[in-house]
Amino acid sequence: MLDFRRIEMSDFPALRKMYEKYGNWSCDCTICGTYMWRDYLDIRISLEEEKLIVYQQLDGKHLFYIPLMEDRIAGIREIVAYMKEQGEECYFYPVANEELPLFEEAGYRIETERDEGWNDYVYDITALANMKGKKYHNHKNHINKFNALYENVELLDIRDVEPAEYLQFLDDYVKSEHKKATIAKEENIKAKEVLSDLEAYGVVGYVLKVDGKIVGLEVGEILGDYYYSHIEKADKTYNGVYSKLVQLVSQDLQEKVKYMNREEDLNEPGLRRSKRGYKPIGYIEKNQVKILD
Repeated sequence: MLDFRRIEMSDFPALRKMYEKYGNWSCDCTICGTYMWRDYLDIRISLEEEKLIVYQQLDGKHLFYIPLMEDRIAGIREIVAYMKEQGEECYFYPVANEELPLFEEAGYRIETERDEGWNDYVYDITALANMKGKKYHNHKNHINKFNALYENVELLDIRDVEPAEYLQFLDDYVKSEHKKATIAKEENIKAKEVLSDLEAYGVVGYVLKVDGKIVGLEVGEILGDYYYSHIEKADKTYNGVYSKLVQLVSQDLQEKVKYMNREEDLNEPGLRRSKRGYKPIGYIEKNQVKILD
C-alpha cells in the first residue's frame, strides 16, 4: 500500500541508508538532492522498512524514481498499478541507462526521453586534485594567477567558521548574482537552509579565505565512493577563485572518495562550459520513461 507524504528531516537516516543501498548514484538520489527541491518539485515519499518510493511533480506529471528496494520489479509494478488507479499516465525519472531493462523484465513497453541537460557530470577526484596535463591547461593558468595575486590563502572546514560569517557571504553572493529565474532563487533559499543546519543534513563543507575574508564556499555530501557538490559559490572578483576552490576541495576529499558528481547543467551554456572544462570521466545519463502498456 503506497501512502505518500512530504519528507521530514527525521527521515534523513532512512533515506541515506536506502540511497546508499539501492540508489543509481545520480544527484537526485541524495539527501540534499531530494530535500532541497522538496517544495519546487513537490517531492513526496512512501517509506516502509527496506522500501522507499519517491516521486516529484514537474510539468503536470508524477515522475517516480526507480523503487529503492530489493525487488525493484515488484516496486515498478506496484507504482504502475497505483497510477492506473489514479487514472493517470505513469512516468519514471531519473532512470539510469542500466535501469532501463527493468521495465522489460516487469513486462512493460515503454517510451523513453533523454536530454543532455539532465546528465550528471562525474569526475575522478584525484585528477581534480592534481589537474595535470594539457587538458587542465586553462585551470592551471587560473590557479597560477590566483596564487600569484593572493597571499594568506586557506581552506577551512566549514564547521571551524562562524555560521554568521558564511551565511553573510551567501547573502552577499545572492545580492551580487541578480538571477531572476525561479529555480535559481529556490536554490539560494534552500542553500541558506542547509547552511543553517549542517549537522541535520550531514553534509561536508569548506570555506576558502583570502586574508581572513571568505571568497568561496563548497557544501556537499558523501555517499559511497561519491562526493556530491550541491552548493558552490565564489566571489568572481578574485581571479581564478573557482579553479582554486575545486582543486583544494578535491585535495582534501581524495582520501575519502573516488569520484565527484557535479550534477547537471540543465542546458545552461555557461554551466555546460564550466562543467566540461573540468574534464569529466563520464556521465550519469538520466532518462524519463513513460509506461505504454
